[in-house]
Amino acid sequence: MVKAIADHQKVHTPTFVGYVACYTIPFMLPMLVIVWFFFFRG
Repeated sequence: MVKAIADHQKVHTPTFVGYVACYTIPFMLPMLVIVWFFFFRG
């Protein structure tokens, strides 16, 4: 519904894969590495 409203207002919205590639991976991957390092290190 949010995408439909944004498209109606002619606002560019990324696809799901584009969103994951541009926003989720760059922010979540370093945090997952840090958590893994502190909790699961030898």
